[in-house]
Amino acid sequence: MIGLWGMGGIGKTTIAETIYKKLSINYEGCCFVGNVREKFVKHEVKSIAEDLFSKLLGEKVDIETPRVESTSFIVKRLQQKKVLIVLDDVNSSRQLDELVGEHSWFGIGSRIVVTTRDKQAISKRADGIYEVKERKFDEARQIFCARAFQGNELPVDYMALCDRVLDYAKGVPLALKVLGSLLYGKSKNEWESALNKLKKIPNIDIQKVLRLSYDSLDHGDKEIFLDIAHFFKICRVDFVKQTLNSCGFHADIGIRTLVDKSLITILSEDFISMHDLIQEMGLDVVRQECIKKPERRSRLENHEEIQHELPNLKELWFELCKSLIELPDLSKAQNLERICLHDCSSLVHLPSSIEYLQKLNYLGLMWCTKLRSIQRIHLRSHSDLDLDGCNSLEEVSFSSKISEIPASIKNISNLRSLDVRHCERLESLPQLPSSLRQLDASRCTQLETVYPFSLRKIRPD
Repeated sequence: MIGLWGMGGIGKTTIAETIYKKLSINYEGCCFVGNVREKFVKHEVKSIAEDLFSKLLGEKVDIETPRVESTSFIVKRLQQKKVLIVLDDVNSSRQLDELVGEHSWFGIGSRIVVTTRDKQAISKRADGIYEVKERKFDEARQIFCARAFQGNELPVDYMALCDRVLDYAKGVPLALKVLGSLLYGKSKNEWESALNKLKKIPNIDIQKVLRLSYDSLDHGDKEIFLDIAHFFKICRVDFVKQTLNSCGFHADIGIRTLVDKSLITILSEDFISMHDLIQEMGLDVVRQECIKKPERRSRLENHEEIQHELPNLKELWFELCKSLIELPDLSKAQNLERICLHDCSSLVHLPSSIEYLQKLNYLGLMWCTKLRSIQRIHLRSHSDLDLDGCNSLEEVSFSSKISEIPASIKNISNLRSLDVRHCERLESLPQLPSSLRQLDASRCTQLETVYPFSLRKIRPD
């Protein structure tokens, strides 16, 4: 048994059909069973098996028992024949058990070819599994042009547009064929319009095929897939697992399921990757939750949607987002109350707009190891600010609302400047790090207590 495994639309069926046409002349009995997944939904297993065995034996076969047994008369006849069987679009090992049982059912030299999107469906039975991958550029262009120009030579003035289509399809034959047929006979302006439309509205014929794999997932794995499509494409596997597990998902087995179903791949550097068309399908699943009102969707997709929703935002959580370098402008997020950036180890600075968030009552910056400065944050209490592990901080400036400085500030070994001017509610200063070179406590009218030696250690460069 040979398995052809890959994402929807990648060309598994086309390859299987080619194998069948070329080799069937060498076998005594042949049968190509297409759309196995769909047939098992619409028909009884008995009728599917009867059709298969009838074609292999060259006569009508009636199965009298619920399933074929290895000792049955049908199997004994099949054991005398060298047969070629192709089972297209298998999605369950049960389907193999019902239709082709064991290797010993068929004569010496028989071959079974199975196409599937789900590696687990054939992993125990197949003698070899071959992954069908995207077509290379020249072959992809040939497939597309055969539909878009009916085999004629690619016109020079269409070359740039053709390259845009190839970049969109990323070597997936289904997309190349669908788009080629769609654009056949169209003007350049119509090509341009169609390509611009694809940026916002994916082609429905492509999406229907790709979505079958998503629809086969359970609820938890669907959520993992959608999170990866929106937030974690090209992220390290261990980081994605850690983040998703912390959200209550079962990421280890979930990610393995997505790999087996050809929805994601793991690159050699242990990064998660996802084909652009698969990602687009995931983004569209969420768009369909509420087409006209993005705020009602489970996830926001782009900068414009996020900016639109900022006035309604109360909490912003980016914990463990190790690739986050900076935050967007938050000046419109005037209702924001809590920001958590724990372990955002690539974050270098905070937006100046944080200074104007009057309702902010918590800012978590623990282990933001590259953060260099904090400017004029509006917090009332030291308990509202986590600075543990922020060892690269050089400048910290508090707003006039602060009544107490967090004691953890003593552990910030590179802190050089502390600005608490106009903090009229501040009554004391904790121990400060020896690295401090500048302290501005002007107009701190309630300041009475300073940790012993805190000021003595401050010396200019």
